Amino acid sequence: MSAAEAWYRLAMRLRAVIFDFDGLILDTETTEIEAWRPEYDRFGWPFPLDYFQWAVGRGAEQIVETPFERYVSVARTSGSTATLDYEEVTNRVRDRRARALRELEPRPGIRELIDQAGIFGTVAIASSSDGGWVTGHLDRVGLRAAFEVVVTRERVERTKPAPDLYLSALSDLDVEPDEAIVLEDSRNGVLAAQAAGIAVVAFPNPLTAGLDFSEATTVWTQERAPSYSELLAIHAASRR
Repeated sequence: MSAAEAWYRLAMRLRAVIFDFDGLILDTETTEIEAWRPEYDRFGWPFPLDYFQWAVGRGAEQIVETPFERYVSVARTSGSTATLDYEEVTNRVRDRRARALRELEPRPGIRELIDQAGIFGTVAIASSSDGGWVTGHLDRVGLRAAFEVVVTRERVERTKPAPDLYLSALSDLDVEPDEAIVLEDSRNGVLAAQAAGIAVVAFPNPLTAGLDFSEATTVWTQERAPSYSELLAIHAASRR
């Protein structure tokens, strides 16, 4: 068998590539922490990185303490008597993040991977965010038409780390779990894909790089996303 024939056989076994969105296609997660960090720095308060890492990949319905509420909690723990106005603080944070989001482009290698995967199979998104947020950003960077299926939190009762989003994507795509592979940047997303029975590549961003990805099929530590050929090899190895 030639190398080309072997590659083709591998490609036929991988029918779908399912992407997370926030932090994976666009690193919207780092923009959030960088928008909040100056609010802590102005008082010299410790930045609660663990809070933001815990929230990564989860839907809004799981967030029992909002970023502003955590900000107030840190202020109290630090012994501050400063008056914290909700609108004043959140408007500053929102403006910083909005400026960063307008300039945000897909992470290195992501656009190429989406194009390659779409040639040989189908590509989908499974995200704990709401549909307007996801499709709005996809439209801005010219990627909306690349995705056959976009599953967001409105479609399911439970977001990540529950498997519901990925199970819904599989159903829409009409593929079996072993015919797909997932790319995720968060531990919550990895747990969701693993619970759905799908091989999952963890591709951390600066916010999630230190998290535990032991449940992932593999952890991709390069700055750029894997190529389609590299993804095929990971998928093939996961089925042995």
